[in-house]
Amino acid sequence: MDILALHSVVRGSTRRTVKLPRDSGLAAPGAQRLLSPSPRLAPHVGTLAAVGLLCLLAWGGLGRTAMAQEPPASERIVSEDYKVSLERPAGWTFVDVSDGAVCAFIDNAGKGAKIELRASPRVTGGMKATYLGAFRHGLEGAFVAEGEPRKARYGALDGQEMTFVARNGGERIVAFAFFRKQIAYLLVGYFPTATFDTMVPTFEKVIQTIGFTK
Repeated sequence: MDILALHSVVRGSTRRTVKLPRDSGLAAPGAQRLLSPSPRLAPHVGTLAAVGLLCLLAWGGLGRTAMAQEPPASERIVSEDYKVSLERPAGWTFVDVSDGAVCAFIDNAGKGAKIELRASPRVTGGMKATYLGAFRHGLEGAFVAEGEPRKARYGALDGQEMTFVARNGGERIVAFAFFRKQIAYLLVGYFPTATFDTMVPTFEKVIQTIGFTK
């Protein structure tokens, strides 16, 4: 596709760039959104404690306003900070995220579903074993874990998976944690309980689009 225009949105010190066709306010199908390095990114101290705090911000964030209207076509998201990429699924919208998150999507059908990728650098040794547990700890009070973390494999990607249910029964969460080169990644799906089983296949498809830039 002939790309004739360039549109960028700056939020704080992070620039998100989307290549657009001429006279269009929408990202071209198959376009690439580049999340460029943030100067605020520095060595993290107390990573596990930060994960717990950040996930509290995450599970309550379903109502965030979309940055821009997106087409139903998929779009690849690339983070230079965390050397990771993945595809926004068709029929989902790219939305603002809190600190500590790489990207997030909500479903265009208005079903209250959200998928978010979070990342923490310099996670090594014993911290890997407790990374998903730190996320679990951050949800305590509002969510209950459905069993213990279990090994999971999607394509060539190995990790740990866990599910949670809201104490009021209205929402369920599925979280998949994986690691590469001292970076911990956490893909989280926040879904209404009524549509959880139909949304999980989309979550799994997103996992299978994950790649690494270096």
